[in-house]
Amino acid sequence: MEKLAQPGQPPLLRSMALRQLGQLYINDHKGALGVQRLLAGYQLLESQHDTVRLVEYATFVSWGYILLSQPEQGRQFAQAALRYAGPHAEPLTLGRIYNVLAMAEGLRHDYQAEISGYRRACQEALRAGNRQHAAVYLGNLIQPYLTLGRLAEARRVMDSALLVRPPFKQIDYYIKSDEAELLYREGRYAEAVQAARLIQQYCIGWKDYNLLCDALRTLAPALARLGQHEEAYAAQLRLTQINDSLYESSSIARMQEMQALYESEKQLAQLARQRHRISGLDAAAALREADLRRRTTLLYALLTGAALLLALAATLYNRNRLKQQANAILSTQKAELAVAAGKLQALNATKDRLFAIVAHDLRNPLAALTGIQTIIQRYVRRGEPERLVELGDHLQQTAQTLYGVLDNVLGWAVSQSGDLEPRPELLDVSLLLREALSIGQLQATAQEIELRVDAADDLYVTADRQMLRTLLRNLLGNALKFTPIGGQVTLTAEAEEDSLVFRITDTGPGFSAAAAVAWATAEVGPRTADASGRTGVGLGLVVCRAFTRQLGGQLSWRNRAEGGAEVTLSLPLAQPIAVPA
Repeated sequence: MEKLAQPGQPPLLRSMALRQLGQLYINDHKGALGVQRLLAGYQLLESQHDTVRLVEYATFVSWGYILLSQPEQGRQFAQAALRYAGPHAEPLTLGRIYNVLAMAEGLRHDYQAEISGYRRACQEALRAGNRQHAAVYLGNLIQPYLTLGRLAEARRVMDSALLVRPPFKQIDYYIKSDEAELLYREGRYAEAVQAARLIQQYCIGWKDYNLLCDALRTLAPALARLGQHEEAYAAQLRLTQINDSLYESSSIARMQEMQALYESEKQLAQLARQRHRISGLDAAAALREADLRRRTTLLYALLTGAALLLALAATLYNRNRLKQQANAILSTQKAELAVAAGKLQALNATKDRLFAIVAHDLRNPLAALTGIQTIIQRYVRRGEPERLVELGDHLQQTAQTLYGVLDNVLGWAVSQSGDLEPRPELLDVSLLLREALSIGQLQATAQEIELRVDAADDLYVTADRQMLRTLLRNLLGNALKFTPIGGQVTLTAEAEEDSLVFRITDTGPGFSAAAAVAWATAEVGPRTADASGRTGVGLGLVVCRAFTRQLGGQLSWRNRAEGGAEVTLSLPLAQPIAVPA
């Protein structure tokens, strides 16, 4: 399909291939690549003035931008689809366009426009006699009414959706999800729980996790309102686990898409457009200058004496003023071009840096795994299975190295992309420390290191769970890595005034001068080696500094007088709350 989408193919065939690719990428959760392919096909059809196919293309491009949370661009392409379609288009086509236009308005928080769009989409579906589309559009219409708190109108729309829906189970459950939320907002908590549980049973069979999350968001507070706190806590815990899983999958997908695209083509297109604008300004200035020469010639023929001199002076003055304006415009455009080029160079430098790190630091552990596999096959062929035991330590060490490199590279990539947004929640500190203990115990046991954790049972902190997990895992892993065999590592947490302080101490060699410079500059540090000679990628510090800044905390270190190092992580302490029974 990519081959058919390349330049040189017939325009119609290429536009169809680009559309298919765009739909495939969007369905595969690669929205940026999908929109890029659709835009290429859209521009190709624009050059061919194919307005019939442009209607569907513009609708798909609008949908892609909505999935990328770019409502302004989605709204523009939806309006372009309406212009190309005209008022006499097929009702189902108009219904789909008004549906995506309403979605874009909702993302822009223009809820009245969103309501109008969904109503118009429903009218067009009913005009076409398509009850399935009409029910879906009515189901979409419920959300803006709930957002605005207009429950009576939401109830009327709900009844209409249930009335017109066809016998299609998936539509029923999506409408029932909105009904559960409406029942909760109306204070009918027992009915809301019943509706949410029906949706939950349906999702278990269909594995529709987005719908399941919607049901759990209603089920947990409704159970709490009814005093069923244990069940409410279980529902909230299940919602958190699903969100964590979706968050990790989304981060990996974003990493893969960033490597494939990284917006380089967009930046190059902007530079090309700016160069074209500068060329246009040069041509306009040349035309103006030619016009000034023609005026000067005519004035010489018509005026005499002093009038001729005055006219000539005025003409020269205007000419100089226009030249100054043109020069000022050119200077501004060149400055903007320089800024854009600088941003593009910074993006390319970041991309090259990431590729260099991945290429260098993932190659060694992967090569080691391949080598271990070869050794295993060799021992099996020789009939020496008892020697396979010797490979256990090497396999464990290589896997730990690979896991640490991947974790830090992914964290650093997310912080560099600008998408680092914390999701704070109330966390039990003792549970976090026990989790850290379970993660580090295997490494500590392998290195004969005594690992201790200590925290009170009534400490809570409001923070992003994934960021704090990564911070504790990195800091504890570094302490274990640089502690020699037979040493000791301690992780404690205690409240100090209005802060929660985590301390990680070890009996290793302490921080070197190179590590101190890395702490001071907050850049990727030098490649360091632990007691066994393993080297690190140097990204752990940058990831920790970025996550600590997002959590509103402070990170510091010192070398202890009795030997070893101590790292301190301070976070704002959560307000005391009642712990669920």
